[in-house]
Amino acid sequence: PNPTKMTTYNLGDYVQLSKKRKGYIRFEGKVPSVGECFGVELDSKDSAGNDGSISGQKFFDVKPGFGFFVKPSRIVSLIKEAKATSPPPISTENNTSNDPNTLHPNGNNGGKSPSKKKKKSTKKKGKGKKKI
Repeated sequence: PNPTKMTTYNLGDYVQLSKKRKGYIRFEGKVPSVGECFGVELDSKDSAGNDGSISGQKFFDVKPGFGFFVKPSRIVSLIKEAKATSPPPISTENNTSNDPNTLHPNGNNGGKSPSKKKKKSTKKKGKGKKKI
């Protein structure tokens, strides 16, 4: 590892900013009048905060006064790294999700009735096409 290399930050990282401000990175990219920067959702409202937009252009969603754009060099430290951003693997067995659109092996659909009919079970006998 190169000790002079800057720390890299990712969406979802919890970071320390100057003036005892802390927050989660919600945006990374180029912003007019700022350049390459991070959009941070602050823990508490700041008098210099915004709503995730600059010059009427929205970059991330946050309550007014809780958004802040900072250059990477203005991030003091990484407090907590975001968990992996890749989605969890999709499993057809032992699904315990409460998503109403997820079919569960026990047929209870997470205790909620689905808003639309999903695929029919291939375990039904008689009518219907069998999948091979």
